[in-house]
Amino acid sequence: MNTTTYARRPLTHILVPLLLVGTVGSLGVIPGEAASPRHLSATPAASHTAHTGATSAGHGVRLTVSSGTSADYRAREQLTFFSFPTDAVGTTTAVKGSIVLDAHGRIVPAKSTFVIDLRTLTSDRSQRDQFIQANTLQTSQYPEAVFSVARAVGLPSTLPTSGTIHFSLVGNLTVHGVTRSTTWTVTATLGRRTVTGVATTHVKLTSFNMSPPQVGPVLSVNDTITLEINARLARTTL
Repeated sequence: MNTTTYARRPLTHILVPLLLVGTVGSLGVIPGEAASPRHLSATPAASHTAHTGATSAGHGVRLTVSSGTSADYRAREQLTFFSFPTDAVGTTTAVKGSIVLDAHGRIVPAKSTFVIDLRTLTSDRSQRDQFIQANTLQTSQYPEAVFSVARAVGLPSTLPTSGTIHFSLVGNLTVHGVTRSTTWTVTATLGRRTVTGVATTHVKLTSFNMSPPQVGPVLSVNDTITLEINARLARTTL
């Protein structure tokens, strides 16, 4: 009995270390080092960062208007030859500007402005366009609409590089020589190099010292109109 036990001990001493080495090696631990949390958690942490796709902390972002951006107005009007109201829609692609976010995701007001050339607005009726240019907007004197962004509400502190987000932009809109605070509702689809989105607000013409147009077949136009910017923005990291 004692002889058998003594004979098996050397084999046990050899097998146990080999089994331990195989087990530890399968966990990614170098033989001779203790299995520490640093080794076991390294791979999952890297996978999580890649999945979220967030921008690096400590960097700002510039979103610059690029080709494909347009600005529209939508006004409810009553025409003589329709018994029901219809929407007059004017649009222009003459939009420029940018939005800059600092490293904490906050708007930088001095660098965040959109400018729209109102002289290029067109709808489906040239008679309407001519009247609006000359009488309502008076574009010979006030050729541009300017939206100066002051702050964002509901924007993530770190702008993601994928997905869709909803937030608001608050700032001053200047039209016809009058400046009013406005809030735009925004839906944006995010990418690493491009951001697309739609920003919408509602304003009253009379708030900007303009009278609703009445010309030709137009009997009346609602004082409240909808303004919309369909933006395509180039994204760069600062």
